[in-house]
Amino acid sequence: MRSRSRLHGILGLAIHGDFYKWKEYRAGVRPKPLTLCRVKEATHTAAGRKRREDQIAEYLQRLIDSRKVELSNPTIMVSTLSGQWLEYVSNTKDIRTMTEYSTAMRYYLDSIPDHPISELNIDHWGRYQKSMEGLAPATIAKHQQAFRTFLKYAANHVDFKFDIQSAKKISVPSKTIRDYSPEELAQIEDHIRSKSNQDHLRIHMMLSETGIRAGELLNLKLHHIDLDARKIWIVTEDDWSPKTGVDNWVPISEKLAQFLIDDEREYRGEGEVWFLDDGHGGRVYWHVGAIGRVLMRICKRLGITGRKPLHAYRASMAKRIYKKFGLVEAQKILRHSNPMMTRKYIDDSDFNLHDVVNAVSI
Repeated sequence: MRSRSRLHGILGLAIHGDFYKWKEYRAGVRPKPLTLCRVKEATHTAAGRKRREDQIAEYLQRLIDSRKVELSNPTIMVSTLSGQWLEYVSNTKDIRTMTEYSTAMRYYLDSIPDHPISELNIDHWGRYQKSMEGLAPATIAKHQQAFRTFLKYAANHVDFKFDIQSAKKISVPSKTIRDYSPEELAQIEDHIRSKSNQDHLRIHMMLSETGIRAGELLNLKLHHIDLDARKIWIVTEDDWSPKTGVDNWVPISEKLAQFLIDDEREYRGEGEVWFLDDGHGGRVYWHVGAIGRVLMRICKRLGITGRKPLHAYRASMAKRIYKKFGLVEAQKILRHSNPMMTRKYIDDSDFNLHDVVNAVSI
């Protein structure tokens, strides 16, 4: 059984004891960690987060400066090219995605001796698959998708003959994402209001009334909220882009509109930028996981179990719309490109089909 390290990938953020450390991995070379700062500092203080970000940026720049290569060279090694790829995508991806990407490459380089990218073949892919035996199917699928993303990057820079389409993906059974019932949503709202925590209330109201993604909530700025038009704009910024890569908008309900009006009048200060603002133009939360942990603690106190706290909001929105208007409308509100994705959020096993036929009876 493979031992699982808390170090992730070729370029990876790791937690060693009480410290964040950054490591570079190369095949056959023992990685040397760079200590960044204490976990507690990076998690709970703006100064700690800023110091961590500055150190990571400085370290990555040193790596880039010291390892510049001619990417068009077909003899470039997989470890070198994948390092360049991770440096490239680190400008646009969050830490969770970077962890997934770097872990996928670590599995490959742990199972196959480093080699020129031009020599990549289907046998390598098979050995890569075998190295992940014992992992959950969904985890394997994530690693496969990350590696295929790397191959697409490689194909744009190096002339090699491996057919990316031949890298078959594992089929993962689709599971319905459990939602919150209307009663549970009301319970969560009542609990948050009883604690008078405006940040938590903002999270709940925005997620429950719009069904936006957690990353969209995290990066939502106040000027993206158009109360006159009753729209929230999900748009690309310099340091962030929507999951779909397409700018879009979601409608604001009357309940949410009233909350936003009251929130602005009673709690907002001058100079605030973010929807989840610390009151001085800075972020309250720096990662989606921090928002998820807030909701997880609330659900635990209320005895609401078996949910993915963030996804359950989207599932609840999808189900409510589906029951009243149908799948097409639910797909539009959730902004899924494929209706099959919307179906994952909907469990219609509790629908009374007799009510349906009676409702449409002539």
